Amino acid sequence: MDWHRHATQHNGGRIRAGGTETDVALRPVEDPALVAQVTEAYRAKYADQPRLVAMFLGPPGTEATLRVDQR
Repeated sequence: MDWHRHATQHNGGRIRAGGTETDVALRPVEDPALVAQVTEAYRAKYADQPRLVAMFLGPPGTEATLRVDQR
């Protein structure tokens, strides 16, 4: 995905949500337990769309898990 490649190359980006816009710092999540927690939350949220989210529930999708911090 182009947005992911750009964000990880620049270690950041800009997020717009709910009428708010802010710059963020991004970094890979390397803690396997945290990646598993995020993956499980994603699986639960999108349980009704298993075919759509299958690519995000294991590598390489789980390897793309990012931490987002406001700058």
